[in-house]
Amino acid sequence: MELKLYDYLRKEGINNPDADFREETYQNKVEQFDTTLGLNNDILDTVKKYLKTYNTYLKSNQQQEVSLRYYQILALYYTELYFQKRDEHDFIYAKESLAYWMATGSGKTIIMHLNILQYINHCKNFRDFEIIMTTPGVNLIEQHERELTPFIEFLNGKYRNTIRLTIDTTSALLNKPNDFFDFPQTKSYRRLILVDEAHIGLSTTGKTGTDGAFMDLRKRLNIENSFLFEYSATFHNITGELEKDYEKSIVYDYNYNLFYRDGYGKDYFFQQVGDDVLEKSFDDNLHHNLDIINEKIELWNKIDYALEKDLFKATQFPDKPLIAFMGNTVNNKEKSAKNEDDEVSDITNIVNFLAKLTDAEKTKYKYLFNEDINGKLTLTRNPETDDEILLSYGNGGYFGIVNVGNGAKFINDLDNDKVIKSPRDKVIISNLERYSFKNIDSQSSPINILIGSRKFAEGWNCFRVSVIGLINLGSSKGNKIIQIFGRGVRIKGLKNDGKRTFPNHNEDYFKLKNTKEEDKLRKIETLCVFSLKKSYLETFTGAVNKELEILRRYEITVSPSIIKLNDNTEIKFEEFRKRIPIFKLSKLEIEQRRVSLLDSNSFKVQYRQNGNIADDTVNNFSIALDYRPNRNEEGKDITGELVNFLNHFQSFINLNRLESLVSEFQEENSLYVNANNKPITIQNILQYVGSVTYKSSLDITNLELIENLVYQIALDFLKRLKNKVNWYINNSNYEYQELLNQSTERVKGDFIDKYYILKTIESTKEVRNKTTFKKQSEIDSEIKEFEEQIEAISENLKIDTIGNHIYNPLLREVKNNIDSEKDLKISPDKLNAGEKKFVQDAANFFNGNKDFKDYEIYLMRNVETLKSIGIYLNDDSQVFYPDFILWLLKGDKIYINFIDPKGQMGIQDATTLLDNEKVKIADKENNDTLVKLERALSKNHKKTFILNSFLLLRDSSMLGFNKPNNWVKDNLIDKNIFRLNWHTTDEKEQKVPANKLPDGKSYMDLLVEHMDLI
Repeated sequence: MELKLYDYLRKEGINNPDADFREETYQNKVEQFDTTLGLNNDILDTVKKYLKTYNTYLKSNQQQEVSLRYYQILALYYTELYFQKRDEHDFIYAKESLAYWMATGSGKTIIMHLNILQYINHCKNFRDFEIIMTTPGVNLIEQHERELTPFIEFLNGKYRNTIRLTIDTTSALLNKPNDFFDFPQTKSYRRLILVDEAHIGLSTTGKTGTDGAFMDLRKRLNIENSFLFEYSATFHNITGELEKDYEKSIVYDYNYNLFYRDGYGKDYFFQQVGDDVLEKSFDDNLHHNLDIINEKIELWNKIDYALEKDLFKATQFPDKPLIAFMGNTVNNKEKSAKNEDDEVSDITNIVNFLAKLTDAEKTKYKYLFNEDINGKLTLTRNPETDDEILLSYGNGGYFGIVNVGNGAKFINDLDNDKVIKSPRDKVIISNLERYSFKNIDSQSSPINILIGSRKFAEGWNCFRVSVIGLINLGSSKGNKIIQIFGRGVRIKGLKNDGKRTFPNHNEDYFKLKNTKEEDKLRKIETLCVFSLKKSYLETFTGAVNKELEILRRYEITVSPSIIKLNDNTEIKFEEFRKRIPIFKLSKLEIEQRRVSLLDSNSFKVQYRQNGNIADDTVNNFSIALDYRPNRNEEGKDITGELVNFLNHFQSFINLNRLESLVSEFQEENSLYVNANNKPITIQNILQYVGSVTYKSSLDITNLELIENLVYQIALDFLKRLKNKVNWYINNSNYEYQELLNQSTERVKGDFIDKYYILKTIESTKEVRNKTTFKKQSEIDSEIKEFEEQIEAISENLKIDTIGNHIYNPLLREVKNNIDSEKDLKISPDKLNAGEKKFVQDAANFFNGNKDFKDYEIYLMRNVETLKSIGIYLNDDSQVFYPDFILWLLKGDKIYINFIDPKGQMGIQDATTLLDNEKVKIADKENNDTLVKLERALSKNHKKTFILNSFLLLRDSSMLGFNKPNNWVKDNLIDKNIFRLNWHTTDEKEQKVPANKLPDGKSYMDLLVEHMDLI
């Protein structure tokens, strides 16, 4: 399916060509709402406001606040962009509906709740607002009632009880009378329709005979002044005209493959269809299932996390493993009432199997049965739930739940003298809540086995499922199978971030060893899918393969042992790391920060660090604010007018808003501000404001404008103050003595120890416009072909004169287009064109250059994800992680050059580049950022250090393009900004002719010239 709307919004919404949201660096920046990404920062701020409102609701309801993952932020960002664009005359996509293709476990419910805030925000002056939430599954309805009802009650407190909520199943809505769908056609009435599991029923034949009954329902509900949001983990099973509709309405795609690639969810292992286990008896297959889950629970109890504290940062894995036997989720009430359907038959066989286990076998599975194994298998109906049957041995504790449509009949019809049937009316169960299905996600739940499926595939936010045993899986349950799979891959994770500890896929579960702590954890973090019959597994894997891409990972181990550029001499890592000192970011955590505002543009800052309190005074802090709507027009400084107004008429404006702002800011940022131990006022703030520029003089009759102005000045002041405080603290905590370290799997250092080439093998193919599954032989052939290509890459890694070092996997030339974005990824990411050009140019420039025969020259790629070597910028808007560090050593002088070939990253308007802090640090006469680092390095290492910073603009940048020489000199060269296409003439390579170069010099000539080599 071509996602036309999604592709359009991505193109319109991102102005930074370097931003690759597949990379962890950019994902982290999105989660921090970073303003340098090339996104629309006004839209980002709007999303932050929605999140803030939602967290206010959660706090008021005694629930834990949420932080959004990067893809959730982007989904909301594109949604907001859509609402801005949809009224444009050339906007050809969906006008009244949006759909989200997002993996199970990715947090669609949070997106749904925030979508409500988004739509309400875009509806002005409504008198009546109706929300209809629907989904096919009854269990999902119960979940949404629990989660959505209190949220709407909270919103009604803000919107004068104008919001009405209806939550019901799709089938129930289909049976509503016609007048239920009536809605006044006026903008003062609004309707919002929310459809979860939206894919279900799309192909069902309905009243129209085409789109299906569910589509008929959508059309009847989504009429004038209404809007529809749909959410689904899969849109694979729609065809024809419906597919064309969804191409125009899917606003965000975060399918399971993307979810898994980012490290979310459990790893997975499917029993091989051809496995001999499947040719064995039903009992043998069940033993196989119980062996695995029993081992997992044992590991869960016994892993010694203390040995891996730095890695795991947890005392115990949060999700106790559970096995669920499930398959068919369509409840055939007629057959179920008679206990004739195949699912009841499979459930009966499993119960009979548990009943005939010998004492030795029960002892073997003691962890599964909570070591309570004496007596016959006992079936006890849950007194509070008709369809739950509790399992125990004798009078021991309950270890399992059976779920069938007619629990009483199931027990009565079970003919097995090895089973004890406990009558419901004679049962008194203490602590019944512990044994209920609704509380099964608790670590204290003793339930380790679930048998049945009607409650298990939908509307269940469990994280415990670790083994799925497939039962009664029909051939037409594709969407249900995705739901089953989604139940199993959910995970809280050791860091409570929804991620598995080891993101790379392990292809063979049975090769993991119980002698390694890492392998033990991998076992617990892997969903195993087994089956009681071969046909069930074939059905399951066939459906899941439509969602899964087959990923093959190839590892290239690299070493930083040869990075000396000018003579290609090999020097061992342990030797050269001592010769090239550098500063690193502090790993110390800063706790609470307090600021006391003083006179004369200074303030006192105190903070806690490792339990100790540090304090100092920061001087010369002053800010200038500019609120001109058009910066090209002349403005007026209204600071004096504002101060005069506040001195005489302050009582006319509401300052409670200011007090709330300061209070919220302090709590959100852990930065507490006072003035002489009293709450700060607007007068305190204005002492630090050098100027406030506006388009005209202040209109003292416009009290609303003045109130908004006071609010905005206070907010901007607090943000700048926070940045200054952070910058000051961070600059006091660089590390100067630590040597460069190689990264390992356990510890992040300064270099990468391995690169991974990831190849996606599609499991389906197009045959005469029809999608079919590839044969295993076809997939194997593609994998073999790629393995041969990888082998060829590994044998030919040398590039020019650089040698076999850490850049080779990133600089390789690959033929046959195998590194296309579609099916191949390199991690960490390969060098972009500008970075690659610089490395090659630097190698060629220095190698054999007699002017540098007395220098040692080293080049290092600086990987931002390691968060090791960076420069705190003066406004704390970001930490600058230059892409490369170039050392030149001569005698007791060490030149360290920070080089960034992506100089315009995050700059929306190229004309603002010169105001960027990355530019300012190059001017050491007026900016002391690098000067202070020079002094500190010289003091610590007793040598002379000279630091410089350079930005290299790629060809795509228009800055300096076709500008006169004097402009180029003043605005680029003098600021250490060079263009990568300033190169010596070479017609064959179509480089810039010499007469077009600044003073006839290449960018490498200029770079060396500006190093001020002595």
